Amino acid sequence: MTLPATWQTASIGELLLDVEKGEPSAWHEESFFYVDIASIDSLAMKVSSPSEIRVDEAPSRARQHLQAGDVVFSTVRPYLKNIGLIEEWLDGQVASTGFCVLRADEDISYKYLYYFVISDDFIERLKPLQRGTSYPAVRDADVKSISIPLPPANEQRRIVAKIEALFSEIDHGVEELKAAQQKLKRARQALLKAAFEGKLTARWRAENPDKLESPDALRQRIQAEREAYHRCQLEQWEKAVEEWRASGSEGRKPRKPKPIKLLSELEDHELPELCEGWAWLRVAEVGQVGTGVTPLKRKEDYYRNGGVPWITSGALNKDFVLEPSGYVTQLALEETNLRLYPAGTILVAMYGEGKTRGKCSELRFEASTNQAIAAIELVEGGGLKKSYLKWFLKMNYEDIRRRSSGGVQPNLNLGIVEQLMFPAPGPDEQALVCETLESQMSYIDQLDIILINARQRAESLKQSILMQAFSGRLVPQDPDDEPASELLARIRAEREAEQATAPRRRRVNKAEATS
Repeated sequence: MTLPATWQTASIGELLLDVEKGEPSAWHEESFFYVDIASIDSLAMKVSSPSEIRVDEAPSRARQHLQAGDVVFSTVRPYLKNIGLIEEWLDGQVASTGFCVLRADEDISYKYLYYFVISDDFIERLKPLQRGTSYPAVRDADVKSISIPLPPANEQRRIVAKIEALFSEIDHGVEELKAAQQKLKRARQALLKAAFEGKLTARWRAENPDKLESPDALRQRIQAEREAYHRCQLEQWEKAVEEWRASGSEGRKPRKPKPIKLLSELEDHELPELCEGWAWLRVAEVGQVGTGVTPLKRKEDYYRNGGVPWITSGALNKDFVLEPSGYVTQLALEETNLRLYPAGTILVAMYGEGKTRGKCSELRFEASTNQAIAAIELVEGGGLKKSYLKWFLKMNYEDIRRRSSGGVQPNLNLGIVEQLMFPAPGPDEQALVCETLESQMSYIDQLDIILINARQRAESLKQSILMQAFSGRLVPQDPDDEPASELLARIRAEREAEQATAPRRRRVNKAEATS
C-alpha cells in the first residue's frame, strides 16, 4: 500500500509509553475498579462493566495501572475483539495482565491508535502471532512489533474527527434498525398471543358454527385416539416378543410400551375462560412424554462405530433437528434406557447451556436422546396437530423456562413438561391457526433478515471507513502539516534521551478523553 508522502510507517512499540505494573495496594487503599475480559462489550468495543474489588481481595492478574486514553485489548483467543478505550472515569484503575495495554506517546493521538486497533486489518494480523496450545495468546512484544501507518499529528486529529462523525451517523442508523427489530419481536409475540387466545380465528368461528365441538368432545376424541394407538403399539410389541422367543430369546427382550398416563381431572373453575369450542389440555393428555440417557462414556462399545443417531439439547436451538449430535451403538440401545423416537417427535430441552433450556424443536429422523431432553410423541392423525403444539411451546419459551426448579442451575423435568397446559380448538381451527401463523411469521422473519443484513452492512461500512483512514484516503493532506518523519524522529530522540529515566506518565487532554 502506497502512503501519502507526509506519512511514515512505524512499529506500534515506537509510539508507546511504558505502563506501570504492580500490586493494586501501591495505587489504592481500599477498593478499585478492575477491568478484565468480562468488563468489555465486544460488540461496542468499549469498557462497559468493570468490577469494584477490595484491595485485599484483588486477583493475582490485577497488576496493570491504567490511565485515561489507554487502549486495552485481550491477547487471548477467542477474545481478540474484547477491546476498550479507558475513559476519564477509569483513570488510575487496574487492568488484568490478560490485556495488552497500549499507552500512546503524548505526541500521538490515542484515539487514532484505538481506531487502528479495532480495525479488522489489525485483528487479522494478530491471529498468526498467537502462541501456546492450551491457552493461546499473543505476547505484548509481538503486538508492539506490528507496523502502523503514521500520518502527521494534525492529520491524526482530522482523521479521528472524520471517523467519529461518520461512525455517529452509522450508529444512529443502527439504533433505528435495533428499534425496528424490537418492533418485529413485539409483533411476533402479539401474533402468537392472538392465535392462542382465539382472536386470530374469531371470524372463522362466527362463519363456521357447525364445525365447532364442545371441549369435552375434543378431550374424549383425543383420549379415544390415544387408546386406539396404544392398543396398536401393544399388538406390535406382542408380535415382537413372539419373534424374539422364536429366535432363541437372543438379545434384549422388546420393551413394552408405557401405559397411557392417567391425570387428575382439571378444575375448570381455576382456569381462564376460553373461546367456544376450545379446551384446556395438558401435554400428557395428548402424547407420550419420555427422555433418554447418556451411555457411559468409558464404555467404548457404546460408541465405537455407532450407527444409532443420538441427540443432545444443544441441537434444539433450531426449528428442526436435521442431523444427530453423535452416534451410539445398537448395544447401547439394548443395554441402557435409551429408546428410539420417530421422526416428527417434538423435543424440549429440559436443561442446557445459556438459553437452551426451554427450546423446542422437531425431530426429522428416527433417533435417541440424552437425559436433558423431553421427547413428546403425539398420536398420528389424532385430535391435536403437531405444528399447533410446537407453535404454543415456542410462544411460551420464557414462561416454560420460569417453571424450572432447582438452585444454582434450575432445570425442567418430565413432570413439568407433562403438566404444561395449553388451550386448543378442534382440528379444523387448529389447522387455520397454524396456516395463518406460518404465513405471517414467514413475512416477519423475512423482514428480520433484511434488518440483520442491514446491521451487518453497517459494521462492514465502519471497517471500510477505517481502511480508508489508515491508507490516507479519508481526509485530504495539508502541506503545512509537520511530516510524520519529523514527528517520529522527535519521539525517537526523546526516547533515547530518557532511556535511563523512569517511564514517563501519559499527559491526557481531558477534553479529548471525555469527548
